Amino acid sequence: MLGWTLHIPLLTEVSPGLASMKPNTALGFLFAGASLLLARGRTTRALRYAPLLGGAVLLLGGATLLEYLFSWDAGIDQLLFADPESPRFPGRMSPISALLFVMLGSALLLLDRPLRRARGWPSEFLALLIGALSLLVLLGYLYGVDVLYAVPTFSSIALHTALGFALSAAALLLARPETGAFMKRMTSQTPAGLLCRQLLPGSIVVPCVLGWLQLKGQRAGWYGTEVGLALFAASSVIWLSALTWLTASALERAGRERLQNDMLRRTGFRAARMMAWEADLATGALRVSENAHEVLGLLPSSPFDRLEQGISIIHVDDQDAITQALEQTARDGVTTDRRFRIVRQDTHATAWLEWRSVARVGSDGATLVGGVLLDIDDAVQREGALRVSEARYRMQFESAPEAILTYDVDRGSLVEVNENAERLFGYDRQTLAR
Repeated sequence: MLGWTLHIPLLTEVSPGLASMKPNTALGFLFAGASLLLARGRTTRALRYAPLLGGAVLLLGGATLLEYLFSWDAGIDQLLFADPESPRFPGRMSPISALLFVMLGSALLLLDRPLRRARGWPSEFLALLIGALSLLVLLGYLYGVDVLYAVPTFSSIALHTALGFALSAAALLLARPETGAFMKRMTSQTPAGLLCRQLLPGSIVVPCVLGWLQLKGQRAGWYGTEVGLALFAASSVIWLSALTWLTASALERAGRERLQNDMLRRTGFRAARMMAWEADLATGALRVSENAHEVLGLLPSSPFDRLEQGISIIHVDDQDAITQALEQTARDGVTTDRRFRIVRQDTHATAWLEWRSVARVGSDGATLVGGVLLDIDDAVQREGALRVSEARYRMQFESAPEAILTYDVDRGSLVEVNENAERLFGYDRQTLAR
């Protein structure tokens, strides 16, 4: 806006020979930027005003398109600033800009509204479409092909306008990277996400540069069309082969690290006699780590991919409590720790396990309950043996015919006395221990 207010041509047009940005175009970008900033805030007030600004962008682009379609002047083209330098449609943005503003405004309005049946996000699709059209316009300027950025008899879209739409498309995608399928794949830490991040930037930028170099050489008269196409095809093949090799190397490194981590995890699980599990209570599907048969004492041929199969090996007296704990974890999302017994298939013996579970939401929206199971049978047996030993000691201590007193040298006081000591000294235990 400063360019028109202070009459600075450098701020409204990149070069005197190129199309200039119209005031309404700059206003549309201001509305779109403000809407995206509010949408990133995630506060109630910000989320209330963000769609309003998106609607203003949509109305601005839609009104301009209607002006072109019906040869109608809505009085908005020179509402902010006069444009005496444009004899035809003064102050009016190009039809391409108007169409892109319609898509941009629609994307801002639909930013947090998915398609329920298709499970898709229309804002992401519109952002990708805006980015593709902006790239086409930028290539038109790069290659000097005016048909890609100018509509005959109408005004052209400016170079920095196309760049603004490209940046707006990127901002739309980054505003909700956790929702749309494209950005979820791009930002994921999976091999697919790594592959996308490695391939996509180079596969967009380098072919465009190679095409520009081929066209410059052909226009300079160094070679003809056939040779230029052959050079472009050969350079594209070389670049894509190199990019594929670099990406494969990165995937190989990531695969080795993941394999080492998996081996370390399996070793830790085996040493701790622990297994991981996850269940979908709605479908009954059950996923367990590879050492589940070892920890649970299952037979090698026994299938173990259904929740009812997991419940069936639990001791009858503990099944109801575990079922209720599963439902509570899924309903309240609280972490639960619980001990229960199972009946091992390999020895038909009862073993103790400790359960630690949490709930999470899966990629398809389903509530999943999962966690770890720890084999604590040896610890429970040791605890039982310790209790028996303590009970035996207590019985012998109290029933001994002699008076027995335990004295703590460091504290300088009696720790405990038996009944015969109370009778011998004539004081109760609390008095003697003082």
